Amino acid sequence: MLYSKDGSFPAPLPFRIVLPNGRTRTDPTSFTIEEINEAGYTAVIVPQYNPLTERLTWDGILLGVEVIPPPLPTPNWPAFNLAISMDSIMIQYEVAANQVHPSIVSKKDLAYSIIQDKGLDNFAAIFPIFCQIANVAQQHRDDWADLALQYDLPAEFVTIVRGY
Repeated sequence: MLYSKDGSFPAPLPFRIVLPNGRTRTDPTSFTIEEINEAGYTAVIVPQYNPLTERLTWDGILLGVEVIPPPLPTPNWPAFNLAISMDSIMIQYEVAANQVHPSIVSKKDLAYSIIQDKGLDNFAAIFPIFCQIANVAQQHRDDWADLALQYDLPAEFVTIVRGY
């Protein structure tokens, strides 16, 4: 049996409870139902569930059961890095961008390289500028975003690459 105190998530009774008169009782096996109730604990029925595939939820009154969602896939940044660095279309755009703005490709590459440590802010600021300078076609941005999805990269990254 699990118990809730003041709406908290149900748990086994503690070793010590304090009664309203200030007395404490120890050893949960010796507590009476009256003492448990006086100490502010409410018995909660635990529904049947499979802890390997389900977890308990609590609404403050009743325990419920929900399916544990599958874990998110691990982003495969190294494989994406290799694929995008060998992408002939990306290489063509980098050459075109370097002719207009010689440092934009290195800024894009730097912003991309620090995503895992610093987050997406720098990449979000630089990549659209790179795309504008290189005049990247939306179809190519979509292709790169789809490639990112194949490697389980974060949705926020995919959105930046796609541009919408």
